[in-house]
Amino acid sequence: ATNGYTTIAKTTDQWFIANPDGSGDGEGSWTVTMRSQDPVTQPFTDTIDILPYNGDGRGTEYAGTYAVSSVDAPAGSTVYYTVAPVASLSDDPGADSNGEAGTTQGNTVGWSTTPVPNPTAIRVIGGELTPGATTAFTVNITTDGANPGDAWVNRAQGIAGHTELVMRTSEPLTMGTKY
Repeated sequence: ATNGYTTIAKTTDQWFIANPDGSGDGEGSWTVTMRSQDPVTQPFTDTIDILPYNGDGRGTEYAGTYAVSSVDAPAGSTVYYTVAPVASLSDDPGADSNGEAGTTQGNTVGWSTTPVPNPTAIRVIGGELTPGATTAFTVNITTDGANPGDAWVNRAQGIAGHTELVMRTSEPLTMGTKY
């Protein structure tokens, strides 16, 4: 009676970043959503999103730069940022380097609530997730000098108190062409 599961998914909020003047400067976003199919209320959600970087092996390839302009998270959630080197990061919220699932206490990678434009990863710790409910957060980015066809692919993993969930693939966010 207490068995269930939680799903996690990442979707881009638009297939292409608008690039009407061909400058490669634009705005895009993706949303990470967790859905509980667990009969037990989960006391927290904790998701780490390792952000795209050239050479990440996930299909990311872009010219120019991009910055995280904001993270939209549900009320009661806390958004954390780190600029730790990617090699030192784990997307498992329960990994020792991240502290413990549901808290950043004891972490060794510098999780901070102070927003930075170029984090290497984002962590969102949220409140209860009731049976059948969903929770989601959105990462908004701005690009500078990207080329048509450039792609940004993140990697996210989360724990939802009573269940663990993993997402290792995601839909790419792609720079559009001049039109």
